[in-house]
Amino acid sequence: MKVENWNGHKIRFVEVNGEWWAILKDICDALHLRSKDVSQRLDPAMMERVPVEIEVDIPSKYNRYNGKDQDGSNDIDFTHSTKIQWMLAVNELGIYEALFASRRLEARKFRMWSAGVMQKLRKTVGLEGYEVMRMTDPKIQADIDHILDTLYWDEEKKCIMRSVTIQGGDVEQIPFE
Repeated sequence: MKVENWNGHKIRFVEVNGEWWAILKDICDALHLRSKDVSQRLDPAMMERVPVEIEVDIPSKYNRYNGKDQDGSNDIDFTHSTKIQWMLAVNELGIYEALFASRRLEARKFRMWSAGVMQKLRKTVGLEGYEVMRMTDPKIQADIDHILDTLYWDEEKKCIMRSVTIQGGDVEQIPFE
């Protein structure tokens, strides 16, 4: 399991058949959505029920009737333990679907960002706006996949950069426009 932080929310990822899937509850909590509602909208192929190990704190030597430790103090010791809970995980497409269902500012910003990236990708592979549906063509998809593999976020320049191989085999970093 891996945990990523998105806008102050922990999002757990589990490996499913060699791919990283996000825990739907974590995504929904971060977006203030109800997991049940989102799961009903998602295609079943986007979801998988997975076992997730969760930590639980169990009070030790705790008298639950008066809220005090057995020695009379209010200092309660906890024993840390783990248990397995079955949860829904979603693949990458399921994450996007959940984001598109949200009205939160962060989700809207993500949608705007992703639309901008898609526009740039269309221009890079030579498609006009009205040819957006051609992006599903296998040849164009291969070109787009190659471009996406070369992109990264440059924190210093605050923009998306692209790694481009130039004559002689050197790699140059240029803004993705």
